[in-house]
Amino acid sequence: VSQLMTHRNDLYYFDINDSLEAIRAEAANEIHSVYPVVEKNLDKILGIVSVKDLFPKDISESDFKLADYLRVPLMVHENTPVYKMLEKFKEQRLHYAFIVDEYGIVQGMVSMDDIVDALIGDSTEYNQNEYQIIKREDGSWLADGQFPFFEFLHFFDISQEENSGDYNTLGGLILYKLNHIPETGEKVIWKQFVFEVIDMDENKIDKILIIINNDPE
Repeated sequence: VSQLMTHRNDLYYFDINDSLEAIRAEAANEIHSVYPVVEKNLDKILGIVSVKDLFPKDISESDFKLADYLRVPLMVHENTPVYKMLEKFKEQRLHYAFIVDEYGIVQGMVSMDDIVDALIGDSTEYNQNEYQIIKREDGSWLADGQFPFFEFLHFFDISQEENSGDYNTLGGLILYKLNHIPETGEKVIWKQFVFEVIDMDENKIDKILIIINNDPE
């Protein structure tokens, strides 16, 4: 997992004693979803803070304490396998973790998106004309592994509220359910859909066969 992390030298972080004004100014210059919070330096990490928590209008400078917004960090060893990391994220219901070496020194930070993108490709960038879902003569569907999951929900008229997992693509759904790199022929059942991996591009899910079971047992 250390190969996927953002190195400590490239991390932007806040000190626990930073003012709200200083934090907002820094966040505006370097926009990220979360930031480490430290005491003086990265060798003493206290937690992480979400940028969404720092910009509500009802926060006043006089009452602000960064400690009130801290979230407990997940710490993992730098030699943790990628799929073990994915499993830890799911178990802890967290999306970010700090990577430490054998001496407990923080070496960097990794996110759920880093893991998913490494396994199935960039899940945040896609071309709707490039990734397709096509109906076959037998009534099944053929889809690209990187077909956006929210587009899949829209395509089959499924409520967006069903998008509750830590994935953005159909390939991501399969990885989330299996917890390992699939082989050709492996299947995943989600609601009335059966997803079968029919083609792999090395470790990435390339093509998926979708069968709709209207009479699930």
